Amino acid sequence: MRKGGSSKLLQRLARGRIQGGLVVHLALRARKYDQYARDFVERHPGGCVVNLGCGLDTRFRRIDDGRLRLYDLDLPEMIALKRELVEETDRYHLIGLSVLDHRWMDRLSAERTGPILFLAEGLMMYLPPGGARVLILGLQSRFPGSELVFETVNSIWLKPSLKWMLNLKLQKTLGLGKGAEYRFGIRDGRELETWSPGIQLLEEWTYVDEDEPRIGLMRRFRHWKLRYRLGPKDAPGAVPFGP
Repeated sequence: MRKGGSSKLLQRLARGRIQGGLVVHLALRARKYDQYARDFVERHPGGCVVNLGCGLDTRFRRIDDGRLRLYDLDLPEMIALKRELVEETDRYHLIGLSVLDHRWMDRLSAERTGPILFLAEGLMMYLPPGGARVLILGLQSRFPGSELVFETVNSIWLKPSLKWMLNLKLQKTLGLGKGAEYRFGIRDGRELETWSPGIQLLEEWTYVDEDEPRIGLMRRFRHWKLRYRLGPKDAPGAVPFGP
């Protein structure tokens, strides 16, 4: 999301004027991502979770089991604000870099000691398509065997004939401001598997799976969560990774 859209949302939040459907959407999304993270750390005690585009999320406090290591990654200005609100520990770390600046992967490679779960909550659909692809293939290349959870929209909504409706929803109905727009989408969850034989779709989840009447019109938009295993990229036929 562009800075203008984020600023608009923060202003509405400060005034307590967030659209009701958006509040429900964010709460359900946070709960689902917490479930993914808890499941991962139960399967991999002492594992590592990385929040890509973390914002002011407090997931570490919600899911910490006493062994979890968690990295929060976001733009420098967001991390500077977050440092005023939370304290880093030997198991909780803040990194102020763009998700597309892969220097953060160098640090993670040097410090990793076990399996990694990457969470991209409310992030991937705002990235340029090329940037999203390079990021995902970069994670697979640098951290084979890791898991990735992200949400996106059906790419059909990004066609010019339909995108104006999506932008109207984001900018006006949900009050995210003029700069808010989705840029990345896929046709179905299996699309990523065609990028590399090592990528495996594990799970799909959408808001229509929730028995929550307050979601309202949010059900009409194809937001869905996808969980993948990023297996070794050297399988026969794997696509090459590059800038």
